[in-house]
Amino acid sequence: MELQRFAERIATLAMPNTRTTPEYAAYKKLQVYEAALEGALPGGISEKERSLLNHLRVSLGIAQSDGMSLEQDLQT
Repeated sequence: MELQRFAERIATLAMPNTRTTPEYAAYKKLQVYEAALEGALPGGISEKERSLLNHLRVSLGIAQSDGMSLEQDLQT
């Protein structure tokens, strides 16, 4: 919950006059998760990082399959 509120605050600050639709919210959540993945990928993802990423993914409501697909896309 705390991570989700943080992500929503960042999105609001970045684009204050944007109307939040479910699609836009889902897109912003994927962007937050993608940024976290990008930060972890360069040296390989440790067990601790994997645990944190999984927690973030779940708290953002991102399906495991979507998270895996995004990770695979970033590795190519």
